[in-house]
Amino acid sequence: MTRKTRSARWLGAAATALLITTGGIVPAAAAPPSPSPTPPAAKSKKATTRTTKAPGSRGAFALPNAVGSCGENRFTSCGIFNATIDQFAGIPGGPSTLIGSWHIEFLMRMTSAADSGTVTVNVTAEVTATGTPVPGAWHLYLSYLDSDAPGGQSFKQFDVALVPGLVANGSGTFTPAAYNTAPPRTRLVYRWDDTTPVPGDNGVGATTSGLEVRCDNVVRATVGCVNPNYLPTVNFPNAPTVTSHIRAAQAQGKPSTLTKNSPATDANRRAACGNAEAVLGPKPSPDSTCDEYPFASTSEGGAGASIAWVPAAENSSQGGTLAGMTAANRVIDGDRYDVIP
Repeated sequence: MTRKTRSARWLGAAATALLITTGGIVPAAAAPPSPSPTPPAAKSKKATTRTTKAPGSRGAFALPNAVGSCGENRFTSCGIFNATIDQFAGIPGGPSTLIGSWHIEFLMRMTSAADSGTVTVNVTAEVTATGTPVPGAWHLYLSYLDSDAPGGQSFKQFDVALVPGLVANGSGTFTPAAYNTAPPRTRLVYRWDDTTPVPGDNGVGATTSGLEVRCDNVVRATVGCVNPNYLPTVNFPNAPTVTSHIRAAQAQGKPSTLTKNSPATDANRRAACGNAEAVLGPKPSPDSTCDEYPFASTSEGGAGASIAWVPAAENSSQGGTLAGMTAANRVIDGDRYDVIP
């Protein structure tokens, strides 16, 4: 991973009015140049930093998508984070005075696709200031952790000039490991530091963002990646009798969240429906079939499942709908999903 930078370099207004382009991040809206501030007196200075994750907090962001409404789905996860750089000046051994603070609020959105093993991370950062902080640059370093990179693998650095009102956008990509069972997943990790003339130990070390992705190589011929923390949903509008059974079973306490477990399917079906006529009585019609909930293909199915007679056509329709949902959302064994009757 990139080494943290410390520098006593002075950046005037001409340098800080632009984003530093080596990190690959481009300004979305550049603020008017500010007059070059006067450097603090030649005294010993120290800098302190802190960062907090603030889910759901828009802060100063003029963004259409905050955490709570960013459109998270099976292929997108996002979060808003905050970084604060406090700058102090003082006499060695004596009291110090806060001269100003930089505040960086940054949104990270991680997107994947059902038919691609490449994951994209989009970053939007907004800079604000309180007091009269000394200009410089803020650096965000992204890496990921998985079985192929247990120590972390860096893939992108973003450099943003500390200019009040600056909004900047950028993106980076990486290719995580692919798995054939859940729940192994890849975690997005970030750290940040800053470069200003105010010396000190600035920045935060590696921090888990809470954003995760899970890639597999078993659902289709190509690798695909999903947001494992978003549970896909399924319902059966073309199978009213099945839907009524599911609704009744859930009302009796059967779970609405199920865990795919393909190897258990046959044993679970035998356990649930093996004595269906003894439990339910004779079939009401020749084409009736035993429907079980929770499904036989889940860890929650099997002995103790609710059973009912349903038309064979509806049972077939239910199976097709369920198979289509799991394929589209790359639901593999160990993944969970919600059943909404």
